[in-house]
Amino acid sequence: MKDRCLITKLHKDNNGMSMVMAIVVISFVGLLLSIIMYMALYNFEMKSQQFKIQENYYSAEMAMNEISAGLQMEASGCFSEAYISIMQKYSESLTAEEKAASEKQIWQKYKDTLIQQLSGKDFNDYVTRNDQNNPPYAVVTRSASITEYEDFVRITNVKVVYTDETGDTSIIETDINIKCPDIGFNTKFSLPIVVGYSLIADDGIEVMGGTKTIIEGVSVYAGKNASGSANTEGSSINSDDQDYAIIVNNTAGLSFKKCPYVVAGGDKVLDDNGNYVISAGGIVTDGNGYFHADSFSNVWANNIRVGYPYYPNKKVIKTAFPSNTGSNLELLGNTFVRDDLTIGGRSTSVELAGGYYGYGQTSDFDSGESSAIIFNGTNIKANFSGLTNFVLLGNAYIGLSYVDDKKANLPMGESMTSKAGQLAYLVPYECVGWYSYVDKGTTYYSPVLQRNPLPYADYYEYYTDYSNSADKTILPVYYGATVKSFGASIADGADVYGLTDNAYATVIKQDGWMYFYMDFSKSLAADPQKAAGEFFKAYYEANPERMDRYLSAYISEFAFPSNSEFIRLNLAGNILIPRTDNTVNKGYVSWQLVDDSYATSAEYSNIDTDAEAKIYNQSYFSLCTNLSVNYDALTGEEDNSVYQNIISEKNIEKLRSSKKGDYVAFCDPTNPEIERVRVYYGDCTITSDVPGLNMIITVGGDVKVSSSFTGTIICDGKITIDKYGEVLIKNDPDALSSVFTLEDKTTGLCVANLFRSGEDFSLLEKSENVETIGEATINTADLVTYSGWKKY
Repeated sequence: MKDRCLITKLHKDNNGMSMVMAIVVISFVGLLLSIIMYMALYNFEMKSQQFKIQENYYSAEMAMNEISAGLQMEASGCFSEAYISIMQKYSESLTAEEKAASEKQIWQKYKDTLIQQLSGKDFNDYVTRNDQNNPPYAVVTRSASITEYEDFVRITNVKVVYTDETGDTSIIETDINIKCPDIGFNTKFSLPIVVGYSLIADDGIEVMGGTKTIIEGVSVYAGKNASGSANTEGSSINSDDQDYAIIVNNTAGLSFKKCPYVVAGGDKVLDDNGNYVISAGGIVTDGNGYFHADSFSNVWANNIRVGYPYYPNKKVIKTAFPSNTGSNLELLGNTFVRDDLTIGGRSTSVELAGGYYGYGQTSDFDSGESSAIIFNGTNIKANFSGLTNFVLLGNAYIGLSYVDDKKANLPMGESMTSKAGQLAYLVPYECVGWYSYVDKGTTYYSPVLQRNPLPYADYYEYYTDYSNSADKTILPVYYGATVKSFGASIADGADVYGLTDNAYATVIKQDGWMYFYMDFSKSLAADPQKAAGEFFKAYYEANPERMDRYLSAYISEFAFPSNSEFIRLNLAGNILIPRTDNTVNKGYVSWQLVDDSYATSAEYSNIDTDAEAKIYNQSYFSLCTNLSVNYDALTGEEDNSVYQNIISEKNIEKLRSSKKGDYVAFCDPTNPEIERVRVYYGDCTITSDVPGLNMIITVGGDVKVSSSFTGTIICDGKITIDKYGEVLIKNDPDALSSVFTLEDKTTGLCVANLFRSGEDFSLLEKSENVETIGEATINTADLVTYSGWKKY
């Protein structure tokens, strides 16, 4: 009983066991928590290490991406340079084989330039984090050799080692391939032809007094608005001469050396037949001004006037011509003139050499479409001895201020003449001022005036008296009269003098005098111009001394090639030249009448002059349209001026938003301080030759040049050269070719976009812009690829 009580007591007393169990449970929980915390810490450390590894990997890859972007930029620049250099010589007229060869030339130049550019390049320059003293940083190494393949170049063993702040590194190693872009020649852009030009002015070029300007090695275009413009103060050219594209003022000078094209052009207007022709397009020198083009320069113009006109109400003194500047006009290369060369003034001197092509010809008696050379001044000195090709396909005209039938001019039979030649076309005085009457069935003729010209008062009295007489019939011109110099009446000698009908004449009143002219435009002859030439021959043979005396008053010296010195001579009409024996008769030179049979060479005899004139007309039209002689390349949509046809108005206006001050500048990417291109919105004045400046474009303004300049000026207004002293204007086509890829960061426009041929041009663009640029783009992201990629 005692033992059972003891057991029961022990059973009820369990406080110690609970404590032990509590300690065991707590110990187990603590151990479990320790394990969980250790595992969590281990897992955190593992994830942290993995994060660091991933961070280093992507940082190394980022450095490689920076290298790729840098190589894309290098490829872009090298390809642009190669493309532009080859496209300077590219033409749509090339054959398929020649175009394929041009593409290979671009690739080869691209690869050569790229290899040269990258051979000494440190790729660490492409990486943003490259300071080894300031981690994190990347170090780039590569093989020194660059291997050239047919359509790409390879840079081997390019290695990027990236080190973070803790010293952990990751490495990427690969070969980098830079491909040749597959651009072909079906892009929208070709290099603008302005590369070959130095001055392009839509509203003319004027050289002010005291300036000696030399334009060397590049072409020049000067246009003129068809409606003309008011004369500016200080200019010595009057308002009647608004059609002149190139003006050289008194005592000023303009010289061209080795210039492929010197073009005096103008606007395109519709003629009576509905065809576009060039309006304006003249060259004029005033007073003592001079215009020179050397034997390597080609001049195109509608007409050329030298030695005049004088500014109205302003006395212009003709000074002695400086001996060191030569003649007032020197055209020593090839000269193409659609209308006339007119020589005026006093003591004006002219020299022609090389080839002179007066290609204007017409059967419509339009003096503006007929090429001739006219001496309208006094004491003129003409040296044509250097001519080897002399073509005058038109005839001269007698210019009249008013005629009875509203005709503007009267045709002559000469291709080269002077005011003295007009004497031949005055109706012989014996034939002027007659009347007729009938007596017993017989008609009688009686003279009254027999003078030409005569005062208007005398003619009015004659006309009043005899036209009101009932029994008399007035005959202002009667060709039945005997002409003493002919020894017969014109009517009797009609066949001899080229006359197929008896009564055609034009009577004009001018300055109080009446003039009666033979008017061959009224002739019924099959070839009225030829009839005029035959009449002139007959007149000259009958009156040689009178004509020689008058000619010598206009032309004091005249040198002409011998017949054996001509390669080609084509004349529509007659010309008079001094006799080869230099005969002087009674104080004046003796002349001789010649035509194209004067030349001994027969090389020109089979030339189709109609076809030739058409080609020259088309070439001039094309030059005045887009600065090229390739007429077949015109689309038919170029109805505007040269400036409007080559400049993109849309993109020029878009660029305006980037204007700071007077202009927008496109700078050299390697040196932002150097402005390569300026686009002025308004007037521009050039007072010095700015280093690195290759192009100036004006929008709605004129340009004044007061110093020498190297580059291209494209102006929708007028270019005035006004510096006293010598001004040298030239160009560097190679330097100019490199500016077309320069970009304005604000608008995203490059220089090429400013031209209509390059409105959509962006030769090499980033991938995100490709869809919006168009055909003329190449995705730079596709140019750079990797091979043998390793990371560790």
